[in-house]
Amino acid sequence: VDIIMSDLQNPQGYLSDAYKAKAITYLRIGAGSGSGRGAFISKTTSDKALNAKASMPHPAFASKTGKSGDINHIAIVKKGQRLKMYINSDKVIDMIQAFDPNASYRSLRFASEITPANQHFYISNIKYATAVDIPTSLFENGSYQAHGITFKTNAASIEPYSYATIKELATEMQNSSKNYSIIGHTDHVGTKTENLTLSQQRANTVKEVLVSEFNINPSRLSTTGVGASQPLSSGTDASAMAQNRRVEIKEIF
Repeated sequence: VDIIMSDLQNPQGYLSDAYKAKAITYLRIGAGSGSGRGAFISKTTSDKALNAKASMPHPAFASKTGKSGDINHIAIVKKGQRLKMYINSDKVIDMIQAFDPNASYRSLRFASEITPANQHFYISNIKYATAVDIPTSLFENGSYQAHGITFKTNAASIEPYSYATIKELATEMQNSSKNYSIIGHTDHVGTKTENLTLSQQRANTVKEVLVSEFNINPSRLSTTGVGASQPLSSGTDASAMAQNRRVEIKEIF
């Protein structure tokens, strides 16, 4: 099931193609045994450099742990360009720039590929609310998976569009007295030694940017690289590997 937000001029148009618009952000809830189980977000704009995707598996929608007949609560919170998604109170998506700031999102739709031969689940009890409080901290649970920070392939050079996420991190750090651990993660491609080295270099690069461009005291930041030893997904497809390639920031008390 997909929840689709787009800039369609006429929300009544293109009923046969729910994804036909210039700016689209959609959330997908997937069930089954593949790496797509759980939550997925896709952002598409007229500027390809701003496009982004992220995913997070969840046991409620996995074939081995999900239970038929269970009721699962899905909550989606939007504030400005930031979007969060929860499955049964577990935060599974947190994208700081989930929308194109230059687009007007007029349409909210639901779409599904469920057929009588492929019936996974149903949706009911839909509620829409305004003026909902959204936590302002990136570190609700003491850590933040910064999927918005990406790097050149097999390198520690940060992609330019990652700076928006780093700026959000820096702003929070500037308003806090806490220290932080920056942890680099890679996918499983490459040797263990190569991945450990690359993940450490990427963590170091994030620290360097926070220090040199945002004046964060270097004594507040520590770095480590763990390679592919702590994956978020056990899948081996491109989406799963992208999910595992990440920078994690933890608060140190």
